Amino acid sequence: FFFQAEDGIRDAQESRGLGDVYKRQLVKLYIKGADSIIRSRLHKRAMHPFLANIDAKLLEFSRQGLRTLLIAMRVIDEGELRNFTTQYLAAQSLPNREEVQKGLVDALEQDLHLLGATAVEDKLQQNVPNTIRDLLRGNIKVWMLTGDKLETAENIAKSCKLIQPDFSILRLSDTVPEILEQSLKAHKEVYDQCVAQKMRKAFLVEADALAIILKNEALIKTFVEIGSGCESVVCCRVSPKQKAEVVRLIKNKMNKITLAIGDGANDVNMIQEAHIGVGLYGNEGMRAVQASDYALTEFQGLWRLVFVHGHWCYKRIADMVLYFFYKNVMYALPTLWYAFISAFNGRSPYDNLYSTFFQILFTAFPVIIRAIYDQDINYKTVIKDQVSGRHKIVDRPLVKDQFPNFYYISQKATIFTWRNLILWMINGIVHGLAIIFISYYAPVSYTHLTLPTIYSV
Repeated sequence: FFFQAEDGIRDAQESRGLGDVYKRQLVKLYIKGADSIIRSRLHKRAMHPFLANIDAKLLEFSRQGLRTLLIAMRVIDEGELRNFTTQYLAAQSLPNREEVQKGLVDALEQDLHLLGATAVEDKLQQNVPNTIRDLLRGNIKVWMLTGDKLETAENIAKSCKLIQPDFSILRLSDTVPEILEQSLKAHKEVYDQCVAQKMRKAFLVEADALAIILKNEALIKTFVEIGSGCESVVCCRVSPKQKAEVVRLIKNKMNKITLAIGDGANDVNMIQEAHIGVGLYGNEGMRAVQASDYALTEFQGLWRLVFVHGHWCYKRIADMVLYFFYKNVMYALPTLWYAFISAFNGRSPYDNLYSTFFQILFTAFPVIIRAIYDQDINYKTVIKDQVSGRHKIVDRPLVKDQFPNFYYISQKATIFTWRNLILWMINGIVHGLAIIFISYYAPVSYTHLTLPTIYSV
């Protein structure tokens, strides 16, 4: 059959359901989305003969780690579609455009008839488990925000080493506020026991429970206490809006630096909310890449971005700031001491040419060269091939394996500290005093010219 597309009515960022309108004698709306969303929008009085069988299959597929969706349809009266299109286009001029349009779309996507379900195997990219394992080794808390079912999310988390065999798993899926509050308190007691026994923990939360938590400050406090102490957290069935809310919660309540990584349009809100956004090139379009700060071709590139370039950049920037404090003190102090010696006559102890070259040679070049070449540790080395005689770059596995252990240097800010700042300042003061007094007391004697008492340095 030939179907002609009418006006597009849904943005993938705004919902876990995606509807399209087609026209052929009858106007039909086809929609696919998460089972929790589609099931809540099914026609209440209609018969859905495959619903029980589909629920059983969805549970089976989820336990196998497959990503599932429901497909539904409804017949739309042409007058209803005409009214919807008119109101949808008219809402574009309103200040609350997004809210009004979302309400119109939600009203249209009701009274659906179930057609079937899909299950797709979403294979992991290369080295994803090793990358996540090293992130956990580097004491980086990893949160997975997904629209999948709880069972699917848990299986994916286990396959990618986000949840490891020795983890104690806490699950939260209650939808009644009173029961949810009791469950959260019980999880807090289990969490405290795990902390006392030094056990590693993982926290699994469903979107319905998360929505209730985000509306209650007392529940947020308990949730933050548990989530901040767990090595990994999995939030399943979440919408794009909830992903952004979770990132905002981590930023505001935990005061942590956040990095969000995703590959689809439904990850844009999360990527833009985080301090650092990383987009992955993939089959789901370029929206995530366009909204991100960094773009990667594969997830495993995050390892080098964080552990290699992140480590190098922190060390370079920290050393550069300390160097500038030292340089300014060392350069300015002789001028101050020379003012006392010269009776404040306004002269500079430096020649104008020296001052000009100082700002170029001793300020710009060292920083540029260090920013390019300074690598305190590198897991790559150059060796000579015994057969071809050519040089090639190879990895040193033992050194590479230790990189996550070095991440604490930037995580705990061990270089740019008050102690190091004071030591560099003292170093600048000593060098500045040495310059002026060595120049002042230097036993220089020339027979062919008469020099003043103070010599330019």
